Amino acid sequence: MPISADQHQALEALIRDCGQQAQRMATEKFQVYEKGRDDFVTDVDRALDAKLTSGFSRLFPEDGIITEENSQSWQNLGQTIVASG
Repeated sequence: MPISADQHQALEALIRDCGQQAQRMATEKFQVYEKGRDDFVTDVDRALDAKLTSGFSRLFPEDGIITEENSQSWQNLGQTIVASG
């Protein structure tokens, strides 16, 4: 199903805002966490994941959202994710 012009514009704004936030956050100290063997996540990753998830959920309320940094999102949708490694 195609998206509306308003949704397209909102997506562009969301992505632009996330890019600007990433640039700002990358200049500050941030924490790095180990999710698994040779698998890391930062505070920046988590913040942007949450912002994108919130924005996508607002724009597409009837769609499920699965993200890399939120393993709960996989379970909420009844998906089994097999990690390679």
